[in-house]
Amino acid sequence: MYCCCQESSKDEFVIPAQIMQLPSSAGLPMDDPLTNETDEPSNGKEVVVEAEEQQPPPPPPKDSVPTPKESGEIMKENTFRITLEKEGDIRIGLDTVARKQPPALKIKKVKDGLVKMWNASNPDLQVKEDYLILEVNGESTDIEKMYGAISANSLLRLLIQRS
Repeated sequence: MYCCCQESSKDEFVIPAQIMQLPSSAGLPMDDPLTNETDEPSNGKEVVVEAEEQQPPPPPPKDSVPTPKESGEIMKENTFRITLEKEGDIRIGLDTVARKQPPALKIKKVKDGLVKMWNASNPDLQVKEDYLILEVNGESTDIEKMYGAISANSLLRLLIQRS
């Protein structure tokens, strides 16, 4: 047995270990070896592996990124999600009636305001009378909290169910 702290004796011998670098977690592919692929000693020659610098992908054009005013997402066959942004004195423009169980806001009338502007810009995802608002900014458990979210937030994410 060999120990680096002991003096060597004549009957001991040292078996040289082959040192092999493993790829780091810094984005190097696991199948790219950092040393030569053979098991033969490198004869003291250093093997240099250069990585190509990768450029990040370019950002999408501004025209293709929907703003919160334009975003709409179809969830299930009869539900969809819309995002509205309140600006200045513009109101949401809905008359609703609260439904306690399950909690929802039933749309009784679409008036001038954000929803009417949404409908003009999104003919395939229009919000209409008798539709239900099932969720406001993630709140779906209590109608008072849903109304509170509408009045307290300038950015509204609504889950709508067609009637």
